[in-house]
Amino acid sequence: MSAAGPPGPESAAGVLVRGVRLAPGVTLLLDSSPSPEDAAAIAAAAAPLLDLLTERGLR
Repeated sequence: MSAAGPPGPESAAGVLVRGVRLAPGVTLLLDSSPSPEDAAAIAAAAAPLLDLLTERGLR
């Protein structure tokens, strides 16, 4: 992984982001709006992450 450069306009305060609620207390933020099908696929793919967060007491 390379070092991050200076923040660009896309990282400026006030930029609108969209979220997909994966579980209570866990939201994935995206720069673009996912379709309902994308949101469902993301939620399904997040199951291992949610399991890990639960195992470690992070959700």
